[in-house]
Amino acid sequence: MPTLTINGRQVSVDDSFLNLPREEQDATVEEIAKSMPAQEPSGAYAGAKHGLAQLAHGIAETAKQNFGIGDGFDKRDPNYVPADPYKPSQWGQLITENIPSMGTAILGGKVAAAMAPGKFKIPAALLGATGAGWLMSSGDTIKDRAANNGHEEPSTSDKVIGNLTSGVGAAASAVPAARLVPGLNRVTGAGASAATSALTKALTTAGSGIAGGAASDLATQVGTTAGTDQGLTVDPSRVGGAAITGGVTSGALATPALGGDLVRAGTLRKYVGDNEAASKNYATRLEAAGNGDLGKAKVDADAHNRVLGDLKTELADAAGKVRQQVQLSPEAENTLSALQKGTKVNPDEIARLDRETAGAPDGANTALLSRTLHVADMVGDRGSRTDKGWAGGLSGKLDKSVDFYLNPLRVAGGIGATAAGLHVFGLFNPKLVGSIAAGYGASRLVDGLTGMRSPAKTFAEHFADRNAQLRVPTAQQPPAAAPPAPGPQGPLVPSPPQPPAMPQAAPQAAPAGPDPLVAATMARISLLQKQRAQPQPEPVSQPAPAAPEATPAPGGIAQEALVRALLTKAAAQSQQAPQAERITKASGEEPKVKAAAAQAKAAQGADVPYEPLSEEYLYPKGISPKEYAMREAAKNNVRSEKYIAKAEASERRRQGIAREIKAKHPDAARAIDWVVRELQRVGTNPKEIARTVRYAQENVADDVAKALEAFK
Repeated sequence: MPTLTINGRQVSVDDSFLNLPREEQDATVEEIAKSMPAQEPSGAYAGAKHGLAQLAHGIAETAKQNFGIGDGFDKRDPNYVPADPYKPSQWGQLITENIPSMGTAILGGKVAAAMAPGKFKIPAALLGATGAGWLMSSGDTIKDRAANNGHEEPSTSDKVIGNLTSGVGAAASAVPAARLVPGLNRVTGAGASAATSALTKALTTAGSGIAGGAASDLATQVGTTAGTDQGLTVDPSRVGGAAITGGVTSGALATPALGGDLVRAGTLRKYVGDNEAASKNYATRLEAAGNGDLGKAKVDADAHNRVLGDLKTELADAAGKVRQQVQLSPEAENTLSALQKGTKVNPDEIARLDRETAGAPDGANTALLSRTLHVADMVGDRGSRTDKGWAGGLSGKLDKSVDFYLNPLRVAGGIGATAAGLHVFGLFNPKLVGSIAAGYGASRLVDGLTGMRSPAKTFAEHFADRNAQLRVPTAQQPPAAAPPAPGPQGPLVPSPPQPPAMPQAAPQAAPAGPDPLVAATMARISLLQKQRAQPQPEPVSQPAPAAPEATPAPGGIAQEALVRALLTKAAAQSQQAPQAERITKASGEEPKVKAAAAQAKAAQGADVPYEPLSEEYLYPKGISPKEYAMREAAKNNVRSEKYIAKAEASERRRQGIAREIKAKHPDAARAIDWVVRELQRVGTNPKEIARTVRYAQENVADDVAKALEAFK
């Protein structure tokens, strides 16, 4: 005897019902529905129970119809009255009824995304959510199509078309599920822009739920009726109800994440503005130190401590250079000392340090590292850090207390004491421990949904940037002009003729100050004018008249005239060199000159055997072996040309590899340039080279990732 579901109730009808024409069947169903009294929906709790029962039934039916496993499983309440999606007052039951199936799709997307690398996580999440949707709906779709064909057992055609239909419907409903997978759809930055992005994200998720629900139901109706004995049938009201159901459920599940995003947009706003570059610096370092495992309390704490150590080491080196370049006030010195010790400093102290180091070649690097260390200290105060790790949110605050109550030995002792009638003053009563565990678990769930559990992962998601500047290179200072050599003096030396005044064209004003090329050239011309006035070493009977100087014209003509004057002087010096050599030999001064040259060369330092410190020592300092060797050469007057040549050859090789990869993969040029910069910093340390290349490979396409292996 066939059973129909009408208004949420199971109604048995006679076998002759199946032999009636379609129009008479519909009329019979409508007549039965009108005769049935209106019922109130079963409620939110009953909706949750029905959703779980429907989930178990759907999976069991798919296993039965496709794989012949089991006989199906149906524990659904036949008297359950579903919620009406067109009545907002019943949306609470509607949400609880659909959360089990939506949650299963989200779980499928999360598992698939966790196994996928880099940029393939979102497609993997879509695929995983689609697979979960197919698993929950395929069996019922096959069964419905077979019923519309009048088959008691599904035929091969019913199974093929039913599986295809279920796959299309699951793919449509997978879009909102994939958007709800934690960690994939990030909101970056802070402040008003982050709040706007969070609201847009939530509305887009709800909109995708509306579209996905309508498309999924439409595909199901078409797939189960088209080409069957019953004929194609599409119920628009059912499609509309499915759209409302998808939008309401998706919006409800997106609300906790929206709340967390809005809270973080407000609490993280102090990390933008003047601190934005430092925030990106710290977040990028933190993400790299976490090596893709941020979100685990122990990993978060270890990564934070490593970044702090690196920053303090680099700041000590940069501050030492700045002290040799500018004079710092006692207040600035105190700020640097406090940062090195891990003592808190305020924004005004950081701003003063920025101002006082601004004039030093290494001042910008010192200012960035100081502010980054200040940001790292502020972020470290979020949540609670213990020996077991770093966690935030309500659960992070409960970690210390819960560890005491949930200690396995204490719990076992409490259970034994309770069984013996000794309640240990109620401290370890199983009911009390159970309620504490339930409350802690609920706080962990809420913190996980809102993203508050891991301050480190949250900060990295908001601010990490592969193109962030981790340190600022030393600013190049223009070389100072050498003072003119004094000429012969005395009462018998005739005064040299003064050259005619040479009008100078005023350089054009530029936004960033005078042109360095013009300024340096003008200084050189002034020096040449003074030197031309001095007498030559070899007396001549009649001094040659001075060549007329070209009057500089404004703009490019002035620069051209100055360059011509320099070239004229260079030619004159080359003609005087042989003459000076003849005078030296004739006067017997050649041995003295050679001895002085040998002494000057010895003072400059010979190519002595010298190797800088190990890579493991240099990397925390943030300098390459070549930079260290050149710094030691300047400080200790030793130099290893062979080592520096080796470092330069390694850099040229990396640049050649980069050019080849960028020529084949121009879209990945920024990522490749980042790799080259990082490799210049880490030198030849195999571990750090492998870490840098691996980090870049996770964020580029497979063919580019394969090409990056050449850097190792």
